[in-house]
Amino acid sequence: MTFASVSDSERNVDQEASPKGGPKSKQSPKEPPAAELTSIHLDGEIDENVKIYDTCDDVRRKITGHVKDSTQAAFARELSQMMPHTRINATHVGRFQKMKGPRAGGHNPVFYAAYVYFEKLRIKQGKKKSAKREQMEEHWEEKGGFPREGSHNIYILTKPGQHWTFDAMGKPKMVGQGRPGGG
Repeated sequence: MTFASVSDSERNVDQEASPKGGPKSKQSPKEPPAAELTSIHLDGEIDENVKIYDTCDDVRRKITGHVKDSTQAAFARELSQMMPHTRINATHVGRFQKMKGPRAGGHNPVFYAAYVYFEKLRIKQGKKKSAKREQMEEHWEEKGGFPREGSHNIYILTKPGQHWTFDAMGKPKMVGQGRPGGG
């Protein structure tokens, strides 16, 4: 049996030392940091009034995919870097990510900031708009984009036996027949 001695630098060329002395793997980022997206300008961005054409659930799904190789705190810092007036922290991101529903979290600053981030990223990568995105534009364009107030302050009168919910595009939808005669 023979043993060969291999130095640390030969063992793994793609690693560098971490501050605590252990190996830390280098990863090439999939998406550019927010600073690289500043050259892309969206209508209404200066006063944080870009029209939104994604639901809160769509934005949450994009965030989940993005923070796999990062942290919510790092993503919050990237979002804050892009926003001229709003500061975002990891608590905002965590609260937004825990919500469920197409309109749940529309009032959270992460919804707007992350939408702007991912829209700029889509443009930078030269990707086309999805079919759902086209439908969202068609429905929400006249209304100034998807609402940012969330679903916590929407009231709809219903008949007994009816209730309402939101469809996949965030539009209120009545469910149930209600009793004849309304009472």
